[in-house]
Order: sequence, then structure tokens, then C-alpha cells
Amino acid sequence: MYLTQKILKKTIETIIERNDSFHIHFKRNKDGSYSQFFADPEKPIINIHKINNENISPIKEFYKNFELSLVQLFAFGLVFTPTHTYVFYKSHHIIADGWGMTQVAEQIKEIYSKLLSGETLDNYTKPSYTSLIKREQDYLTSSKYKTDYAFWNKYVSNLGTTRLFHNDDMFQKDAIRSEHLIPSTLAKDIDSFLSIQFYFRIRIFLSNSIYILF
Repeated sequence: MYLTQKILKKTIETIIERNDSFHIHFKRNKDGSYSQFFADPEKPIINIHKINNENISPIKEFYKNFELSLVQLFAFGLVFTPTHTYVFYKSHHIIADGWGMTQVAEQIKEIYSKLLSGETLDNYTKPSYTSLIKREQDYLTSSKYKTDYAFWNKYVSNLGTTRLFHNDDMFQKDAIRSEHLIPSTLAKDIDSFLSIQFYFRIRIFLSNSIYILF
């Protein structure tokens, strides 16, 4: 099936605009840690590929090897052949999983159909997580948070560490907990190892999934 380039590009732009996951950004702090925040995508990648034959293997290979990172978290590629249209979508696993990618595919069908028929998208919305973030921020600055913090801080500090379950639990078993203090030199070695392996830990989050629509 051949789709209209202008409408399909507008479809992808709308999806990027209306889904929170495409607004997630990360910045590196001075201590080496990362902070997550929401903002409009700076330069979302929507590549346009026009080829005069039906062989899309080179393009498939290009997106298969396309490197994502905490700076570039996703990419779209629109491929137009003489008889077919393909959408390549690659996403960092830190912002989307397999289910989330299928939701993008569903939205492509929904939004493209609406734009093609001239329907308005004024009432087309998707659930937003930003409202949950605001609710959490409001709670952290409320008097209830201070009361809850005082209660749980006192409660946890008085907990014993030798048992995790009561005798009347469903398994009728007590747990055994053992506490050990590791040497500071070992703690430093572990911290150093994890710092060196940080790049590797990022790479394992990269999604190699490519979703193709015909």
C-alpha cells in the first residue's frame, strides 16, 4: 500500500508531540549520575527514503545498526518505493518496550486515517504521565508528606532485623536475615567496576526491535 508522504510525516510528528515517552530527556550531572526530565524533542529524527525499486534491504540494515543513546532516544524512517510505504521505528528501551511500540503502530493507523479524511485531531488525546508527576511533586511539598515521613521513619527505625514474616503468614515460615558490613576497600572496588561498566549498562537497554508497516 502506498501512503501520502505529507500526511504520513504529519502523522509521525503528531505522535511525537502527543506521547510523553518522546518528550523524555536525560542530562548528565557533575557527579556522573543522570537526571530525567520532560521537554519538547529538540531534533526528532524522521528520515525520508525514496527508492525506485522494491529492495529495502539496505535500509533495513541501516536501521538495524542505527545506534541509539541517552541523547538520541528514538528514530523514525519513512520509506517510499514505487508500490509500498514502510515505517521504520526504533526506540531506546528506556522509553518504550515491545507493547509501547505496538501502540505507536496503532496510532499511526488511527491518526493517518483521520488526517486523510480531513478529521480534526482536537479531541484525539492519550493518557499523560505528567499529571502523575505533578501530583507527586504537590505531595512532596505538602504537610501530609511531612506527617507521613515522620510516621514511617519512626516505624521503620523500630523494626527488628531478625525476622521478616510472622508465624501466622500463609507459608508458616520464618525468614532468616543475616547482615554483613563489607570492607571499605571492597566497596570502592565495586563502585569503580560499576563506573567502568556504565557504558555497557546503557547499551543493553538499546532496543534492536524494528517495527515495519506495509
